[in-house]
Amino acid sequence: MTKKIKIIPIGIDYSDYYKFRRTLFVNIGDPIEVSEYWKDYETNPAVAMNKLRDRLAEEIKKVMIHIETQEFYELYMGLRKIYNRSLCKKLKLNPHDLYNQHKADKMLIEALDNCLEKDQTKIEGLNKVFKQYQDLKKELNYRDWVPQKKRYCIIGNAVFIVLSLITLPLVLLGLFNNWPQFFIPSRITKGIRDKQFHSTAKWGFGAALMIIYYILLFILALLFLPFWWLKILYVLTLPSSGIYALSYRKFLIKSWMRVRYSIEMILKKPKTQQLKSSYDQLAALTEQIYNEFSSGTQDITAIRNVVRYLKEKSGDDNKPAYHNLSSQD
Repeated sequence: MTKKIKIIPIGIDYSDYYKFRRTLFVNIGDPIEVSEYWKDYETNPAVAMNKLRDRLAEEIKKVMIHIETQEFYELYMGLRKIYNRSLCKKLKLNPHDLYNQHKADKMLIEALDNCLEKDQTKIEGLNKVFKQYQDLKKELNYRDWVPQKKRYCIIGNAVFIVLSLITLPLVLLGLFNNWPQFFIPSRITKGIRDKQFHSTAKWGFGAALMIIYYILLFILALLFLPFWWLKILYVLTLPSSGIYALSYRKFLIKSWMRVRYSIEMILKKPKTQQLKSSYDQLAALTEQIYNEFSSGTQDITAIRNVVRYLKEKSGDDNKPAYHNLSSQD
């Protein structure tokens, strides 16, 4: 019997648990040597299994977004969206890199946990502001990214919307080619109470409908399209036209939100101004809590980045050849 077995902890983090075409971050941790627990297993299997389980739980927490509190879970998740970009910039990390986003989220959650443990009233106050913000956001039908700015370029976004109408025939083609998987699964999944299963159910129903409908369209293309190259071209556009139609819909929604929000801010609509004020207040309070309760955990990559910066900025004659790292208790 071999004892050289390793367990690799893997954490996964979805940018959105329910929507199509979102990002997925897979974080791979350090392997756990099962052989380290072999002697304990020979003496007492139950003790060895418990030790291994605890070690695995500890290592898994390192590579995943782990939120202990149930009471303030929604607050933590909301602040991840609101404050992540600002924290990445504060830490001098690329905010578009998934690893950096994950790292910033972990540091934010650690600071919030420290605050919750030492001064819960601050978290309760932050949660009160967050609930007001969430209610306003839902009422006005905006997304978290909208109130980041005071206003957007109305003319520029309006021009982009008008110019995008040129591709409207391709959008209509995409809707025709993919309407069953776009609309039917959403209606079916409304009857499922547990929202966690919505994305899985939509994917399953959508895949089944797509196969059936594509076969039907393929037959119709063979029967009615005049040229063989046109038949092949049409079949090849089935999935790509659908993806473009989805992207176009997302583009229109975001552009219209920018225009509507900017107009409402210019007109000084009370609720829109209150939404912006609540967003800024959330960001400021989160910044304050992070500065006060962050552990200041050092990262080895920071040392690497500093060394790289020194090498890139120094001239050929002044480049450091050696680096001395020291610590003081």
